[in-house]
Amino acid sequence: MIKETGAEYVSAECSACRMQLSDAMHGQKVDVVFKNPIELIAKALREG
Repeated sequence: MIKETGAEYVSAECSACRMQLSDAMHGQKVDVVFKNPIELIAKALREG
């Protein structure tokens, strides 16, 4: 499902959610970067 969205990043604050999503993406061979929401906010602020 994530693969079909064309998303560059997947994000979740919860460590358990991150682990479950990462495992699911690995199992489905989804090549998407997983980032913490704070990382995405910092990137958006840097890029303006």
